[in-house]
Amino acid sequence: MVGMFKLMHNNQPTMYEFMLIVEDKGSLSVQLKHFNADFSGWEEKDGFVSFPLVKLTADAAYFDGLTYRRDGPDRLKVYVAIKKGEELHEEELLFHRTNRGGAATADNWKTHLEKLEFWERLREIGAVSEMSLNEQKKRLGTLIRLLKDKDRSVRVIVAKEIAEIHELAFDAIPHLITNFSYEHGEEGAEYVDSVASFGRKALPQLERALENHNWLIRARACDAIRAIAPKMYADGECKERTL
Repeated sequence: MVGMFKLMHNNQPTMYEFMLIVEDKGSLSVQLKHFNADFSGWEEKDGFVSFPLVKLTADAAYFDGLTYRRDGPDRLKVYVAIKKGEELHEEELLFHRTNRGGAATADNWKTHLEKLEFWERLREIGAVSEMSLNEQKKRLGTLIRLLKDKDRSVRVIVAKEIAEIHELAFDAIPHLITNFSYEHGEEGAEYVDSVASFGRKALPQLERALENHNWLIRARACDAIRAIAPKMYADGECKERTL
C-alpha cells in the first residue's frame, strides 16, 4: 500500500512524506521517506524510517512509534513518537474525511464543526491555513461567519487564520473591523493584527472606520493604520481623530 503526506504553511509545502505499508518478516511495517519542500531528502539515499507492526485491533493499528486509530466513521487520529535530541515526545494528528462523495462545502464544514468537541473544533479551525488554496477558499465564508461566534476563543483563532490566508480573504476586512468593538483588550489586538496583515489594501476601510461612532473601533482602526503605515499621520494625529 502506497501513501503520501504533505505539510503546508501559508499555501506553501514545507515537507513531504512518502510511505509504504509492506510485508516484513511475516508481519507488516510502515516505511517512510521524508523530503523538504525542495525535494532534498532527510534520510540517506537508500535509507528510510521503519515502524514494525506491534498490534492490530478493530479500530487501531499499533506500530512501533506510530499509531493509527479510527475515531468515528470519518476521522483518523495518528500518534507519532518524535525524538528531539535526547527527548522523546508524542505528536497527535487529526484527519477528517469531510465529504465521502466529493469536495467539502462551506455548509457541511460548518455542520461538521458544530459536532466536534470544543478543543477539536479550535484545532480544526486552526488548520485552515495549512490546507490547499482551494480548500481555504471553500472555508472562507464559514470563517467569516464564525467571527460572530458566541465564544471568544473561536473568534480569536478565526482572526488568526484569516491573517494567515489574507491574500484570498479581502472580504473579511469589514467583519474584522466590526469586531474592533469587542471590549476585551487581547481579543481586540488580534483583530488589529489580522487587519494589519492585509497591508495597504486595508487602509481605505480603516480610514472610514476612523469616523465610526464607536470609540473602540476608531481607536483600533488607528492602531491598525499605524501598524501598516506608521508615517501616514504625524505623532498623535491619528489618536486625536479617535477622541
